[in-house]
Amino acid sequence: MNATSRGSAGQQRGAQRGDWGGGRRRALGWPDPFVYAPVAAILLTAVITATIAQSLPVGLALVAVAVVLALFDAWLNR
Repeated sequence: MNATSRGSAGQQRGAQRGDWGGGRRRALGWPDPFVYAPVAAILLTAVITATIAQSLPVGLALVAVAVVLALFDAWLNR
């Protein structure tokens, strides 16, 4: 490799996609925009359940489900 070269074409492609070859994978990626709709619906249901239905345990369980759904999607997108 000379002074003007920046590495092989494979290394350059790896750098462009964020994979430096042989490095550790990230534990989580960015969630898809499509996961926000069900997460928002679950969170709205949790708020309604906790306030109107006065069932705090069910509301907290729904919040946990929404968080797990978002984390699962982020894990799939790593």
